[in-house]
Amino acid sequence: MQPTGAACIRVLAFGDSLTAGFTSGGRAFWPYAPRLAERLGPGWQVDHTGLSGWTARQMAANAEEDHLVDVCGMEWPGGLRRQLRAARAAGSPYDAVCLLAGTNDLPVVAGGHCTAEDVGDALRSLCTHAHEEGATVIALAVPHSTATHSAPSMGAARKAVNKRLAALQASGCVDRIVDPAAMLPLENSSLWDDGLHLTQAGYVCLADAIFEGGQDVWNGLRSGKRGGPEPGVGDDEHASTTSDARCAPSAAGVAYAAGVAYMGMDPEDVFPAEAQVRVVHPGEVTLQGRSGQRESYGTYIVLYCNPPPTYYCRGRVQQAPPVLVDPDGLVGAEG
Repeated sequence: MQPTGAACIRVLAFGDSLTAGFTSGGRAFWPYAPRLAERLGPGWQVDHTGLSGWTARQMAANAEEDHLVDVCGMEWPGGLRRQLRAARAAGSPYDAVCLLAGTNDLPVVAGGHCTAEDVGDALRSLCTHAHEEGATVIALAVPHSTATHSAPSMGAARKAVNKRLAALQASGCVDRIVDPAAMLPLENSSLWDDGLHLTQAGYVCLADAIFEGGQDVWNGLRSGKRGGPEPGVGDDEHASTTSDARCAPSAAGVAYAAGVAYMGMDPEDVFPAEAQVRVVHPGEVTLQGRSGQRESYGTYIVLYCNPPPTYYCRGRVQQAPPVLVDPDGLVGAEG
């Protein structure tokens, strides 16, 4: 039984069917929240709202509603902002929000009926609500699926939305991004139900990915630190107090190269520790190993972040080596 009340650390998992734990065509649900609570240990409470079939844009538009019904007919106690405010008013505010949204937006983006920027705006709105209520935000990258691997337009839509999510982290709107792709390889049929949703074992792996990838957040909450401004603090004050404390873009000084999760990429495509990184322009880098071979590794954002963030590589959680950013934008790993 999970602890309740103000004495525990409270987490709200908010998202779509992947948060609800949809599996077996909706005949069963295995939300990742109980497993995450188990990994976090005594003194933690993890609740969940999983709006099956909902897009991030719908979630943002209904953030203040007090009663929501998803496409499976399941009823939920309100939108994100309403739930966070109600918890705070009851004296037991949520300390963190795990947001997994955007999967259901991909077909709409791929079909040209909305843009990745529209989805990014919705994600920004949801994350802002969480910060305004004093909660730290862990956002999950939109996971891969059979469709994103087999349909180029879906794959491109996923990468575009995840790029917007990375930009939200760079701006301080997201405290940590976790990409569960390495923990959920599509070729492992025991983890996947229908190519989009997971099996019970898959949702366990999803929870484990969130636990491992969010270690700095969990440790901070254990130490009494919370993300976002205190309730009532304006956006301008929030921006001024978080630029050094969390992740702000840096043109010089110490940075950590893996602060940029490899959005939409395979686990093997994480840059090697010995790589040098030259910033081409904000949001993109080219990597060059010490062997002199140059490879393009897609979209990254170099962040100032201490302690070093973790990233996934071949199924194992790694810590990034520190790197220095010189005035010319050449980044090299420290010895």
